[in-house]
Amino acid sequence: MTAINAPIEIRHLIGDEWKTASDGSTFESRDPHDGSLLATVARGTADDGSAAISVARKAFDDGPWPQMSPKERAKVLHAVADAVDDHREELAQLETRDGGKTITQSLHAEIPRVAHNLRFFADYVAMAANEAYPDGDLLSYVLYPPAGVVSAISPWNAPLMLATWKIAPALAFGNTVVLKPAPQTPLTANRFAEIALEAGLPAGVLNVVHGFGGEAVAGPLTSDPRIHRITFTGSSATGLKILQAGTLQHTP
Repeated sequence: MTAINAPIEIRHLIGDEWKTASDGSTFESRDPHDGSLLATVARGTADDGSAAISVARKAFDDGPWPQMSPKERAKVLHAVADAVDDHREELAQLETRDGGKTITQSLHAEIPRVAHNLRFFADYVAMAANEAYPDGDLLSYVLYPPAGVVSAISPWNAPLMLATWKIAPALAFGNTVVLKPAPQTPLTANRFAEIALEAGLPAGVLNVVHGFGGEAVAGPLTSDPRIHRITFTGSSATGLKILQAGTLQHTP
């Protein structure tokens, strides 16, 4: 696919299943150039967010991803990066139609950076595996084990590049991810997740849910105690609400 010739349907990716919203509701993604309909998108509910967290948690607790060595995870992430390169024109077309930027920006700047993000963090984690400090008869050391489930809430202005800026380090260090793209630009997140699965990323390691903030799909992603890390790009006001929600849920 190199262009959107008709409106497409965007569903949540939860595990390896593409799912409609739990209540069946949708919203529209339209081309900002001419207002034409690009896609109908699953409008996530709190139940959808919770379901994605459950699958990500199970993939972390029972799946191979956290137990793999940094080198093994890097091999998978490099394969995903190679697949992004193979689909660069398609992803650039989707990004341009959905976000309104020029094809030059998408094709030559942002989509190449997607692959770069994946490769950079895949390789970086091998250099950040541990630290040791000898002190006479003592040896102090620092390890960086996987934390758990990461909630990634990404913005609209550089959608896939900034999403992978969050996804890549989380995955490289052995975590699982629930991504909520900005509702204005949902197209490339879903195609990227599909490409990642095809390239060998285990099911449940990356999940994508669509929708809005408040008590909707973003509610569980900021307040569920099964979330161990939150990465967010957006307004300071929204960031403060996310900080308050996460602090309340994780205060002993």
